[in-house]
This record gives sequence, structure tokens and C-alpha cells, in this order.
Amino acid sequence: MLLFTPKSGRRLELLWAASVELYCSAKKNHTTMNLKPITSSIYSIPSGDEWLIWAPHAGSVFATNRRGANALRDLKKANGEDDLSRDAETLLGYLRDSGMLKEPAIQNHEQPAHSFKPTSAYILPTNKCNLRCVYCFSFGGDSKDDMDLAQAFNTVDDVLRNAKERSRPATIVFHGGGEPTMNWSVVTKATERLRSEGARLGVETSVRMVSNGVYNSRQIEWVATNIDWLSLSIDGVPDVQDAQRPMRNGSHSSEAVLETCRRLAALDFRFGVRSTVTDEGVERMPEFVSWIAPMRPVGIQFEPLTECGRCDESGAKPPSPSQFIDCFKKAFLIGQRLRIPVLYSGARINKVSASFCGATGKNFIVAPNGFVTACHRVTTPQPNDDADFIFGSMSRDGEITIFQDRLATLNKLTNLPPACESCYCRWNCAGGCYEQNRTESGRLHPVPGSDRCHINKELMRFQLADMVDMRRRTERNQNNGNKCNDRTACCES
Repeated sequence: MLLFTPKSGRRLELLWAASVELYCSAKKNHTTMNLKPITSSIYSIPSGDEWLIWAPHAGSVFATNRRGANALRDLKKANGEDDLSRDAETLLGYLRDSGMLKEPAIQNHEQPAHSFKPTSAYILPTNKCNLRCVYCFSFGGDSKDDMDLAQAFNTVDDVLRNAKERSRPATIVFHGGGEPTMNWSVVTKATERLRSEGARLGVETSVRMVSNGVYNSRQIEWVATNIDWLSLSIDGVPDVQDAQRPMRNGSHSSEAVLETCRRLAALDFRFGVRSTVTDEGVERMPEFVSWIAPMRPVGIQFEPLTECGRCDESGAKPPSPSQFIDCFKKAFLIGQRLRIPVLYSGARINKVSASFCGATGKNFIVAPNGFVTACHRVTTPQPNDDADFIFGSMSRDGEITIFQDRLATLNKLTNLPPACESCYCRWNCAGGCYEQNRTESGRLHPVPGSDRCHINKELMRFQLADMVDMRRRTERNQNNGNKCNDRTACCES
């Protein structure tokens, strides 16, 4: 990610002094441009006694003073370059020279339904589960639906056919519902078919899986050999994991999951971790980062609980926004020191997107019951629901039917409310998870001022400020003649 930061407080003042004439004269060499499409996606964010200027489409941030923030405000209001104040003109030249003036390459327009030719698919092999998580959205394990092998094969074949036609890689993701490995035959044989047919067609292939990590030895070896990317759902240190994610018979799951992590690490297989955070486990987030670090995860993603599914019977509750924000910050800094990225989906600083996920009609998810859905959390049609994510079905013999009108409706989800369009999180949280929004507020799009919006804004601001501070420390070390490759000492990006 490109990062520009003023080198010192003195450099901040130079922006509004000696540099003025330089930028004003340089302006004459640039073609006049329509500023509004570009400056509408550059944001000023107050942070302590300074302001962060954030250009998500350029992946750039720098800190400035109040005068700089006011100049951006004037720049965003201007009708054209001939309508600029002196400070706004200076800032425009500065943004040009630092590469921050980029018109959004991502447009949130709808895609025609007839173009739906996915090169990746989510296969939900089963609703069975060997755990009984206290908050499970799908009541995993309460039903016993298994996907037929014919349906899995036809999903694979459809993705390969599209990938060949579009000259793209083909990807299969095993997800739940339940625990994918509880339908071991579908996981292994669908993988074999993807690999063998992909090789025959000359199509590059990838296999991914989201799983609870409760495997036997044979499964661990297979996963390490055949899966390209693995996300393990682990909620925390052993007592937190056991309280929130017990085995189906009520016994502890932590030792089985820890053994899987140890074995995968010993096989030099890197995996990611995804943790659901409740009010009971939130204070343990920093501890968990240190605890899991020896297993060398590629990253740890923390998500506050959304009350749904089994929460009514278990009483599981989300943390308060302030608790989650505070503990995430502590966990983030520990992860930074240990070189483990600590992430949260509502503040994805390295990802710019018009939509939170592919639920806008891009996802191709096949459920065990044969429905084709855009959201793995919605696999059964909801009565009287105008925003159903199910847009197709697959018969037992693998014939796929797509409901084009439903797909066209999903395409419109990228059109966010006005409050979102002007928010500095717009292109990073992109409105958040549609189904979580619906669960929490009854609306697919976020409610401005909601707890989740507050969390998103605070953690985006925190990470951007950390980027600025990191660069300052790096430059300070370089100016002092220190040469160090240790991120914990120099904080080099």
C-alpha cells in the first residue's frame, strides 16, 4: 500500500508556506479536470490534534493541520480548478504530486443478470456438525442434510466451464452451514474432480475451506496436502473456546482444535483464524493473539457477535462497542509486534470495494438442500421477504435454474444510502454484511449511527493513524541513521 506521511511537524507547515508557489506554478502544466468525481472519495478524518487525509482508491493517507482539512473541504465544494481558494489550489497540487488523485476504478453500478457466469463457487456440503456453538446462526447439527455428490460435481463442472470460457482460475470454497468435513466424501471427491478436470482443461484451480478444525489425523494430512487456503473458526484461549464452541456432546473442543493447529504448523501449512467475540470473551482478545502466535496463523479476524440462531437459548450477547474497540486495539498492537495481522471486516484498510461481499449477486453458493444463494447464512427461502438472497436451485441430477429477477434485485444492493456514500468507511466497510444488518436492524443497509457503524469508524481511524505513526517512526529512525528491519523497532511498512 502506498503511504505518504509528512516527515515532521515542520513539513506540515511547509505545505502551507514555501510550497504554495511551487504547486501554483505546477498547476499550469496539468490538464483541467472535473474535480468532484475524484475529491468525493477523499476524506478528512479528525484524529487527536490533527486531521488524516484518506484517499482509499490510492491507498494513501497523510496527516495535516486544521488549515489542510479546511482546504480539502473547499476543494470538495469547488466546481472546477478556476474556483479554488489559494489553500485548496495548493492542496490539489500536493494530492496530484503524491499520487492521491485517482478516480474510483470500482463503480457501484448494477451488472446485467445474463452475465452471471461464476468462476468460483461455495459448496456447503452438509448441515451436520460435530460442535454445538452457543450462537450458531444456522443451528448447525440440528438437521442432517447432506449434499449429493452429483450436485457437488455439477457445481465444479459449471465453474470450470465458465473459467475456461473466461480464461480465469476456478475456485471452490467449502463452507457451512454445518462443518464441511462431516461430509468427507463430497469434500475429497469434489476436490479431486476440480484438480483433475482443471488439469485436463488447462484451468488453474484453487480449493479453500472454512472449518472448525476438529479433525482426525488422516484429515489433517489430507487438508495440508490438498487445501490451498484454510480459515479455522477458533474463538479464543481454551476456556473461551470451550464455553462458546463445545463439542456436540458438551465436552471440550479446545484440545482437538489445538492439536490440529500444532500438526498443521509442523507440516508448514499456514492457516487463518476467525473468532466470534462475545461479552464474555472480549477481554481475552489480546491474550488470544499471544496464545495462538506459536502456531503461526497468517492472520486473526475478530468479529463481534450478531445475536441470532442459538443466542436466544444460550443467552450469548455481543460485547459493547467500546469494549470491542478497546480490546481490538490492544490485540492489534500485540499482533503487530508478533507480525500477525489482526483484522476486522468492517475496517478492511487494504481492501477497496463497492460491496461488502459477493451477496450482491456475484456469489454462487450451493446449499445441501439444492438452493442456490448469494449468502451462506441464508439457505432456505424466507416467507414474505423482499430481500431473499436465494436466486436459484439445483436439482438432484445437477441441473441449475437461475431466477433472473432475483439476481437483478441483488445487483442493486451496491447502491448504498447517502449517509454511507459520504462516509470515510464507504469503500472499506462498503455497508457491512447485509444479513447482519438485517438481523440487527431489519434493513439490509446499515443504519447511520448504529453500534456497528461506530465500531467501523473508530477502527478505521485507529488503523489510519497507526499507519501515519508507523511511517513517522520509520523516517525518524532513518534520519537518525538507524538501519533496522525489525517492524517492532522501526515499524517499517
